[in-house]
Amino acid sequence: MRTSNCNKLLFLIYLTLIFMCSCAGNSTPPAISAPKKSASIAEIKKMSPMEDYIHRFREAVRQYWAFSSPLDEPMACTVDIDISPDGEIVSYKLIKSSGNRYFDNSALNAIVRTQRSGVRLPPPEPLPKGITIIFSLPKSTKP
Repeated sequence: MRTSNCNKLLFLIYLTLIFMCSCAGNSTPPAISAPKKSASIAEIKKMSPMEDYIHRFREAVRQYWAFSSPLDEPMACTVDIDISPDGEIVSYKLIKSSGNRYFDNSALNAIVRTQRSGVRLPPPEPLPKGITIIFSLPKSTKP
Protein backbone atom coordinates (compact mmCIF):
# COMPACT_ATOMS: atom_id res chain seq x y z
CA MET A 1 0.00 0.00 0.00
CA ARG A 2 2.80 2.34 0.88
CA THR A 3 4.62 1.69 -2.42
CA SER A 4 1.45 2.44 -4.30
CA ASN A 5 1.15 5.87 -2.66
CA CYS A 6 4.81 6.68 -3.42
CA ASN A 7 4.34 5.66 -7.04
CA LYS A 8 1.24 7.84 -7.34
CA LEU A 9 3.12 10.79 -5.81
CA LEU A 10 6.08 10.31 -8.15
CA PHE A 11 3.73 10.03 -11.13
CA LEU A 12 1.95 13.23 -10.07
CA ILE A 13 5.30 15.09 -9.75
CA TYR A 14 6.35 13.74 -13.14
CA LEU A 15 3.13 14.97 -14.78
CA THR A 16 3.50 18.36 -13.12
CA LEU A 17 7.05 18.73 -14.45
CA ILE A 18 6.00 17.74 -17.95
CA PHE A 19 3.12 20.21 -17.83
CA MET A 20 5.41 23.01 -16.62
CA CYS A 21 7.99 22.27 -19.33
CA SER A 22 5.40 22.16 -22.08
CA CYS A 23 3.88 25.44 -20.93
CA ALA A 24 7.26 27.09 -20.78
CA GLY A 25 8.02 25.94 -24.32
CA ASN A 26 4.76 27.33 -25.69
CA SER A 27 4.95 30.68 -24.01
CA THR A 28 6.04 33.68 -25.93
CA PRO A 29 9.14 35.44 -24.69
CA PRO A 30 8.63 38.84 -23.11
CA ALA A 31 9.39 41.84 -25.26
CA ILE A 32 13.05 42.68 -25.11
CA SER A 33 13.54 46.27 -24.17
CA ALA A 34 16.61 48.31 -24.97
CA PRO A 35 19.18 48.17 -22.18
CA LYS A 36 18.87 51.13 -19.89
CA LYS A 37 21.86 53.42 -19.88
CA SER A 38 22.62 54.82 -16.47
CA ALA A 39 22.74 58.57 -16.49
CA SER A 40 26.10 60.10 -15.76
CA ILE A 41 26.53 62.88 -13.26
CA ALA A 42 27.17 65.25 -16.17
CA GLU A 43 23.76 64.41 -17.65
CA ILE A 44 21.98 64.72 -14.32
CA LYS A 45 23.51 68.06 -13.35
CA LYS A 46 24.02 69.30 -16.92
CA MET A 47 27.77 69.62 -16.46
CA SER A 48 30.19 70.31 -19.26
CA PRO A 49 32.73 67.55 -20.03
CA MET A 50 35.40 69.55 -18.17
CA GLU A 51 33.19 70.04 -15.10
CA ASP A 52 32.37 66.33 -15.12
CA TYR A 53 36.08 65.49 -15.35
CA ILE A 54 36.99 67.78 -12.46
CA HIS A 55 34.18 66.29 -10.37
CA ARG A 56 35.34 62.71 -11.07
CA PHE A 57 38.96 63.66 -10.36
CA ARG A 58 38.08 65.27 -7.04
CA GLU A 59 36.08 62.21 -6.02
CA ALA A 60 39.01 59.94 -6.94
CA VAL A 61 41.34 61.96 -4.70
CA ARG A 62 38.86 62.27 -1.85
CA GLN A 63 38.49 58.51 -1.55
CA TYR A 64 42.12 58.46 -0.39
CA TRP A 65 41.66 61.26 2.14
CA ALA A 66 41.08 60.68 5.82
CA PHE A 67 41.31 63.10 8.72
CA SER A 68 39.65 63.28 12.07
CA SER A 69 40.10 65.95 14.66
CA PRO A 70 39.20 66.02 18.32
CA LEU A 71 38.80 69.77 17.91
CA ASP A 72 35.39 71.05 16.95
CA GLU A 73 36.59 73.64 14.47
CA PRO A 74 36.09 73.96 10.74
CA MET A 75 39.21 73.64 8.60
CA ALA A 76 39.93 73.96 4.90
CA CYS A 77 42.99 73.94 2.71
CA THR A 78 43.39 74.41 -1.02
CA VAL A 79 45.67 72.33 -3.23
CA ASP A 80 46.50 72.98 -6.87
CA ILE A 81 47.26 69.90 -9.00
CA ASP A 82 48.84 69.65 -12.45
CA ILE A 83 47.83 66.70 -14.62
CA SER A 84 49.49 65.27 -17.73
CA PRO A 85 47.50 64.59 -20.93
CA ASP A 86 47.28 60.89 -19.99
CA GLY A 87 45.79 61.72 -16.58
CA GLU A 88 48.85 61.28 -14.36
CA ILE A 89 49.31 63.63 -11.42
CA VAL A 90 52.51 65.51 -12.31
CA SER A 91 52.77 67.96 -9.43
CA TYR A 92 50.78 69.44 -6.59
CA LYS A 93 51.14 72.42 -4.32
CA LEU A 94 49.41 73.66 -1.20
CA ILE A 95 48.20 77.13 -2.14
CA LYS A 96 46.16 77.94 0.97
CA SER A 97 46.81 76.40 4.35
CA SER A 98 44.16 75.56 6.90
CA GLY A 99 46.47 76.67 9.70
CA ASN A 100 46.71 73.07 10.91
CA ARG A 101 49.75 71.28 9.49
CA TYR A 102 48.29 67.83 10.20
CA PHE A 103 45.17 68.67 8.27
CA ASP A 104 47.20 70.09 5.37
CA ASN A 105 49.45 67.02 5.33
CA SER A 106 46.40 64.72 5.24
CA ALA A 107 45.23 66.50 2.08
CA LEU A 108 48.66 66.27 0.45
CA ASN A 109 48.91 62.60 1.43
CA ALA A 110 45.58 61.94 -0.29
CA ILE A 111 47.05 63.27 -3.51
CA VAL A 112 50.19 61.16 -3.06
CA ARG A 113 48.07 58.05 -2.43
CA THR A 114 46.01 58.78 -5.53
CA GLN A 115 49.20 59.23 -7.54
CA ARG A 116 50.68 55.95 -6.23
CA SER A 117 47.44 54.03 -6.76
CA GLY A 118 47.81 54.44 -10.50
CA VAL A 119 44.47 56.18 -10.91
CA ARG A 120 44.58 58.06 -14.20
CA LEU A 121 41.70 60.03 -15.54
CA PRO A 122 42.71 61.52 -18.90
CA PRO A 123 41.30 65.02 -19.11
CA PRO A 124 39.13 66.15 -21.99
CA GLU A 125 40.37 68.65 -24.55
CA PRO A 126 41.37 71.40 -24.01
CA LEU A 127 43.63 70.33 -21.18
CA PRO A 128 43.05 72.12 -17.88
CA LYS A 129 45.94 74.24 -16.63
CA GLY A 130 45.45 72.73 -13.22
CA ILE A 131 42.79 71.48 -10.91
CA THR A 132 42.11 73.04 -7.56
CA ILE A 133 40.74 70.93 -4.75
CA ILE A 134 39.49 72.37 -1.49
CA PHE A 135 39.66 69.89 1.36
CA SER A 136 37.26 70.99 4.06
CA LEU A 137 36.22 69.76 7.44
CA PRO A 138 33.03 71.51 8.55
CA LYS A 139 32.27 72.29 12.13
CA SER A 140 30.77 69.30 13.88
CA THR A 141 27.07 69.31 14.61
CA LYS A 142 27.44 67.52 17.93
CA PRO A 143 24.92 68.62 20.57
